[in-house]
Amino acid sequence: MFDDDTFVMLSAEEKAPDIMGYVKRKPSSKPELVTVEVKDRGVRFLDIAQARLYQDIFKSSFGLLISSHTLNERKVRFLNDEIGKSIQGRVIICHYEEHLFPSGNKKVGVLKINPRFKYSTPQPFRRYCE
Repeated sequence: MFDDDTFVMLSAEEKAPDIMGYVKRKPSSKPELVTVEVKDRGVRFLDIAQARLYQDIFKSSFGLLISSHTLNERKVRFLNDEIGKSIQGRVIICHYEEHLFPSGNKKVGVLKINPRFKYSTPQPFRRYCE
């Protein structure tokens, strides 16, 4: 599953996913590798390519690109056409935002996926489509 040599080679070039982990769809199912790239700014096409590179290199079941900013309408339209889909590949682009609990002393993080990506989003993540 996880390839230590690949991780070492990328780390030597100061490149690696921000987060890597495993998920199980069911307790009895086989763990699946997830790679995640996180950006505290708007999503750029090179960010998508970077997330896709990590997904491809590590052969992860899921590759996520999480940004603190929503995608603008122009990028959403572009990523939904044929050229955009080829750039995005299987990368799931998410928007992260924090909300305060009503008590005001705790925050909860929420992932959202633009609903226009719903049908290209893998089933386990469709519940995050706004």
